[in-house]
Amino acid sequence: MQSFMNHVGYKVRCHACLIDVYTNVLVICDSSFMSERVRRMVRFLCISLLMCFCASITGAVELSTEQWNKLDTFEAYTLSKADQTYSQKQYRQAAAEYDSFIIEFPQSEAIPYALMKKGLALRSDNKQYNAIKVFTEVMDYFPNVIQFAAPALYYIGLCHWENGDVAKAMTAWVEMADDKDYSRHSLAADAINRLADNLQKQDKMPQAVKYYAQVAVDFRDTNPNAARQAMTPVIEYYVRTSPNHAKLYEFYKNAKSFEHNPQKISDDNSQNTNYWLRLSSYIWQYNNFNNLQVDAKREYFKYWADIFEGKYGDWDDFQINLADFRFHADGDSAKREKHLDNQFQKGFKPGDYDRITKWIKLYADNKKKVLDYHSKYDFNKMNTAQINDVMVFFFDNMKDPALAKNVYDKFKMDKISDTEKGNIARYLWRVDRDLVIRTYQAFADADAGKHGLLLFYHWSRDHQNGLPLATELTSVEKYSTDAWYRKAEFLQWTRKYQEAIEAYKSWGVQPVNLWRIADCYIGMSKAESALAQLQEIENFFTDQAPAAAMRIAYVYRDLGNKDKYIAKLRSVLKKYPKSGQSSVAHQELEKMGIQIGGAVDAE
Repeated sequence: MQSFMNHVGYKVRCHACLIDVYTNVLVICDSSFMSERVRRMVRFLCISLLMCFCASITGAVELSTEQWNKLDTFEAYTLSKADQTYSQKQYRQAAAEYDSFIIEFPQSEAIPYALMKKGLALRSDNKQYNAIKVFTEVMDYFPNVIQFAAPALYYIGLCHWENGDVAKAMTAWVEMADDKDYSRHSLAADAINRLADNLQKQDKMPQAVKYYAQVAVDFRDTNPNAARQAMTPVIEYYVRTSPNHAKLYEFYKNAKSFEHNPQKISDDNSQNTNYWLRLSSYIWQYNNFNNLQVDAKREYFKYWADIFEGKYGDWDDFQINLADFRFHADGDSAKREKHLDNQFQKGFKPGDYDRITKWIKLYADNKKKVLDYHSKYDFNKMNTAQINDVMVFFFDNMKDPALAKNVYDKFKMDKISDTEKGNIARYLWRVDRDLVIRTYQAFADADAGKHGLLLFYHWSRDHQNGLPLATELTSVEKYSTDAWYRKAEFLQWTRKYQEAIEAYKSWGVQPVNLWRIADCYIGMSKAESALAQLQEIENFFTDQAPAAAMRIAYVYRDLGNKDKYIAKLRSVLKKYPKSGQSSVAHQELEKMGIQIGGAVDAE
């Protein structure tokens, strides 16, 4: 028995061997040495393997283990053989084999399965009309066998869809959606979503929403991707198209939230902060009114402001949204200011500088209110992060450099770490040069400050100030290597090529510096020196060799030496056939009409 089990285990490693296994089982089961108990065990093992195999190739259309066990030996063998043919995508042959099974075993409980697989094989063979006839047989003779009748109805619709007959496809899918049993089948999610999509295209949104909601609710656990896909148009409909808070919350509850993972939802929406957070974001998301929809926009925000009114008085973000909804509804800025100011006072405690900053940001377009709240700061008691947040706001949002510089002066530079100063300076790179210099000059570690300033000069390509500083730092061991690199680039940018070459040599990071030296020689019109440098890269740096060889070819091209250019391109093809440069060389030669082959080194 153990040897048999080992044999079976070896055989079923590949689907293609499964029928061979089953044949062997038939022979062994007929052997006289095997007891009835062992024979039943072996048969169960084989049926289980067959079921697993079929499940892997049929998707939603499959027989259960129990259904396989009810088949006699020859039924199971014949059916599994047809399944194997189907899995090998020999659809025409598979359809014939399923047909043979139906004729040979007309009383088999697997007839609806065989019909379904025959229909699928015909569809895969691009015979949709014949497939529809077979699927219709399933519906006619086995309408109560939901396991197969539901897929049959789905594929009837899909075949009509593929044939371009949208009306008939919709008819099938409406039947599927409206049947309490068929609509729960896994394939129904796709069918009902397609049905809803079609209704949406026809501007029949109430009907479409009904079906989208059905998918979102019924398949929240079993097909979450389809459910989430269906959820979006329902939300948009009840938030924007036809605002209806009661129906939206009912949908939220039935769909087990709008979150990625389903959750249990209470009937009382006033206690569900997650819902209101989501709703607020959706209200802003769907605020996509154009200039001709002024009245519609006002009505939209008035509706939601009325819904928000009187709730969550201590929740700042909720009340801020309410104030903004009201402002969009009635345009009364004074009312908005009063609402926000009252909310600020309700929760303000002395020293809550983050709250002041939050409210200042709400008034970004109202300088008077910004200054009112700015006067509430006590910068002597604020930490670095708080001061920085205010400074950044004035630079980026208020576009008020004067106010921003005023806030910068509040930094306690003698008490701030060099790391914090570095962060402040890096932000200032793009907004205020003078403050950048001041910040780096305030470093406790003077050399670190100079290096930071060197990076800034290099970033802004300020060679006039950067070159002297780079030269100074080449003598500081910690920053020497980087300073040589910056100095070399400053010199190259200013076309002081010979000095740049010496600086790149001092930098010493190969082979990058060799590439830069070659560039300098080219800039000096010293082609032979550049070629020698590039040849050194090709000879000694394997990973850089194809690029160096291609660059050599381009130097010859730019010199007008066509023969050496062609020879080097051929050399690239010969030496580096698997490189990207080889492909480029091939294209270059083809463009010139040069025959590929006969590669000769250009050196």
